[in-house]
Amino acid sequence: MDQKVEQDPPGTGEPPPEETVSRAAWVGLFTMALAVTLISLDMSVVTVANPAIAADLDTTLSQLQWVTTGYLLAFAASLVVAGKLGDRFGHRLVFLVGMAAFMASSALVGRAQSVEALIAWRVVQGVAGATLMPSALAILRLTFPPGRLKTAIGVFMGTYAVAGVSGPFVGGAIVELADWRWAFYVNVFVGAAALLAVLLLVRPTPPEGAERAFDMPGIVLLTGTLLALVWSVDRVTEHGWTGVQPLVGLALALLLAVLFVLRERRTDEPVIPLSLFRAPPVIAGTIAVVVAGALMFGSWFYLALYMQHVRGMNAIQAGLGLLPLAAMTIVAGPIAGKLNERFGRRVPLLVGSLAMAVGFFGLAQLSTSSSYHALWPFLILIGGGMSTIYPVATEAIIASAPPSLAGVSSGMSETAASVGPVLGVATIGSIMFVSVDAALPDRLAEAGVPDDVAADIADAGAVVAQGSLPVAPGTPAALAESIVAKAQESFVVGLQTSLTVAAVVTVGVALLTLLIKTEDRTEAATPE
Repeated sequence: MDQKVEQDPPGTGEPPPEETVSRAAWVGLFTMALAVTLISLDMSVVTVANPAIAADLDTTLSQLQWVTTGYLLAFAASLVVAGKLGDRFGHRLVFLVGMAAFMASSALVGRAQSVEALIAWRVVQGVAGATLMPSALAILRLTFPPGRLKTAIGVFMGTYAVAGVSGPFVGGAIVELADWRWAFYVNVFVGAAALLAVLLLVRPTPPEGAERAFDMPGIVLLTGTLLALVWSVDRVTEHGWTGVQPLVGLALALLLAVLFVLRERRTDEPVIPLSLFRAPPVIAGTIAVVVAGALMFGSWFYLALYMQHVRGMNAIQAGLGLLPLAAMTIVAGPIAGKLNERFGRRVPLLVGSLAMAVGFFGLAQLSTSSSYHALWPFLILIGGGMSTIYPVATEAIIASAPPSLAGVSSGMSETAASVGPVLGVATIGSIMFVSVDAALPDRLAEAGVPDDVAADIADAGAVVAQGSLPVAPGTPAALAESIVAKAQESFVVGLQTSLTVAAVVTVGVALLTLLIKTEDRTEAATPE
């Protein structure tokens, strides 16, 4: 039977009948996808802009790390709360307010004259950005029928992933051609176009849960749990797994998590209805999103350093080198949605996980002399695998929630997606540090580096693990060459170890997907 095409704009608050999708709905999809690319870009665009920021604002390494971490922490901690706001006040309204705040904070980040101001406005930018993603996904949930929702989310999440992966190239180009501040000013212009398009194309979405009260104790406990957990893992790269700060942060995160669960079981209006986790797709989807994001972004961060510090690429070349990964995210996102529609969730999740595992194992064979041909085939596998997992796992989470909790489930899925990269960079970084710290002394001894010089360099193992090469001014040329070579070798040892661990963990995710029945499309129980 031919399907009738309606002309009404999206976001009417009721899912369209059967498989009917208006042309305006597709335009709205691409408009919202454009808007949230800003969020993804700002997670990664500073990677290659960091040296320029450090030189301009005279930052320490710790301060420079917080330029990125502050944004990610604020973003992750605010997502579920942002979804709750959308359920109560309407997702379109929250989206518009969030976009306006994101544009304003981006302008203030660009105008910052001190690193303290820069970090503060990056935190505000993260909070504002957190309101966009769950609202956009919830609008899709209310706009597209179940049979077309998977494809829509595939396109949406594929665009989001491309923006994140393209961040280093975009940032490198902006730094080379203009100034690091324009990496943030550009958000104002793109955001204005998206804001206008949403105003014209997306109708107001009525509140789905306006009568519900906020569970403020639950919100505080959840936010505290996420902040403590992410901060704890972030500190590992500086203090090690057994350091006081990581252990205290982890203990605090566990305590707050227990208190949060107890609170959610007792309140009538929980921040995250625990009944959602009765559905296996929600559990498996959440784990898959966290792990895929952690391994993907964690390894990608250090691969960019490998390209620049070991293979001698500049920022733009390194960004271009990652484009095969970005290209596969464009292709794999929509395909994942189609595979999900035809075969169910298990098949694309299994294929995506195994593709990532093969990609990580292949990259674990890199050496200091590997050519680019040893990278790009495996970057394609990782990019394709990640972009197959993300939309399917996201659909599993949000489709298992009733319509009244569309914003909460969307926020929960994006919390998982945003916590993953933070945990991944810190966790992969800790593996890098331990491996480099173990390999560096022996490598320096092999090169005949004097003991006093070797001791000073070994103490800077964390610097080597971040891709820097500690050669003091005035060092004889032959000795400096040996130090650089052995530091690069040690960095590659750390990279090989971390990528091997990533491959093993991804195989574990593949095994987890076997627990999802292909025919299991039941929705979660109605919240208590």
